[in-house]
Amino acid sequence: MKTNTAKNLPLRVLKQIILILFALIVLYPIFFVFITSFKTNFDVISNPFGMSTFQPENYIEAWQVGKIGDYFLNSVYVTAITLIIQMVVIVLASYSFAKLKPWGHKVLFILFLTGLFITTEMVTVPNFSTMKNLGLMDTKISLILLDIVMPGMNGFGVLEYTFFPIRL
Repeated sequence: MKTNTAKNLPLRVLKQIILILFALIVLYPIFFVFITSFKTNFDVISNPFGMSTFQPENYIEAWQVGKIGDYFLNSVYVTAITLIIQMVVIVLASYSFAKLKPWGHKVLFILFLTGLFITTEMVTVPNFSTMKNLGLMDTKISLILLDIVMPGMNGFGVLEYTFFPIRL
C-alpha cells in the first residue's frame, strides 16, 4: 500500500508540533526546579523566573546538612534486600504453579491474584498498627517487611512468572 507523503506531510508536521508543545509543557517544570535549585533563597523570592546568581554550593550544603548520602544508602539497602527476598518468593511460587501444580494450586493462585485488587491505601492504617504493635516503628526492617508482604506486587510477579515458563 503506497501512501502519498505529500498529502500526509502537513498532518505529520502538525502532529510533531503538538508533540513538541506537550513535551515543553511537561519538561518546563523540571527545568524550572533544576534552575531554581542553583539560586539563593532571596533570589527565588525576588526573581523567580530570572537567573541573577548561580550557587552550586546548594548541592554541597544539601548533601552535608540534609544527609542525602545516608538516605541514599538506606534506600539502596532496603531496595536490595526487598528485591532479593521478593524474587526468591515470586520465582519459587511461580515455578510451583506453572510446573509442579501442587494440591490446591488453583485456589492458591487465585489468592495470589486477589492481591492485585488490594491497593496500598487500603492497608496503610492496618500496616501502621501492626508495625506499632510489633515495636518496629522507624526501622529498616519494617520497610522491608511491608514491601515484601504488599500483595499487589507479589501477585503481579507471580502472575507474570507463572505464565513465562509455559510460553517456553
